[in-house]
Amino acid sequence: MDRAETLDESRRRFLLYASHSLQTPLMIISGYAQAIQQHRLPAEDAAGIILEQSEKLSRLTGKMLLFSGLDDRAASAELSARSLTVAVSSLLERGIFATGETRVRFSPAPFPDDRVMILDELLDMILDNLITNALRYAKESVLVSTRSEGPWLCLDVADDGDGIPEEALPYLFELFYKGRDGRHGLGLPLALKAAKHMGAELTAANRPEGGALFTLRLQRT
Repeated sequence: MDRAETLDESRRRFLLYASHSLQTPLMIISGYAQAIQQHRLPAEDAAGIILEQSEKLSRLTGKMLLFSGLDDRAASAELSARSLTVAVSSLLERGIFATGETRVRFSPAPFPDDRVMILDELLDMILDNLITNALRYAKESVLVSTRSEGPWLCLDVADDGDGIPEEALPYLFELFYKGRDGRHGLGLPLALKAAKHMGAELTAANRPEGGALFTLRLQRT
C-alpha cells in the first residue's frame, strides 16, 4: 500500500469513527426534542440534557477539526531550537497555572543545554492533553518533570491515580479509543500526531509506585 492509499484509508477510518461518535449525542438531542414536541416531557426538564449534549458535540467537533487539519498546519511550520524548561514553564504559566490549578507541579532537571527542536503550538497541544488527562485520574497531584535519556530529552507527566489498565495500554493512542472515564478518544491520538510532526516519541506506562506516566521524548538540537 503506497502513501496515497494509506492516507485514503486513514481518512476513511477517521470519517467512520467520527460519524459513530457524533451519532450518540445527536440521537439524545433528537429524542429529548421529540419528547418536548409531543408534550411527554416539560421543556425545562429536557433543556439541561439538550444543552449538555450540544456542548459535548461542540467540543468533539472542535477536536475533530483540529485533528484533521493538523497535517496541513504542521507541514507549513518550521521547528525551532528552544530551551525545554523555558518552553514548558511558559506554557504552564499561560495555560494550566493561569486557571488556578494547584495540583500540578513542574520539576525541571538542571541541564547545561536543554535545547530541543519544537513548535510551540504542537508542544502546547501535547502538554495540554496530557495534563488534562492526568488531572482526570489523579487522586491528589500531577508532576511534570524533565530528564535526560540517551539522545533524547524527556518530558514526563505523571499522576498518582490508579494507573492504566493493562488491557488498555496497547490501544491508548488509537483514534476514538475511550478507556475508563474517557471522553472522546481524540486527545491522546492528537497528542501522538503532534509529537510525530516534531520527530518526537510519545509513550505511556504505569509507574512502579502507582499511577500513569506519559513520556514525550524530544530531539536534542
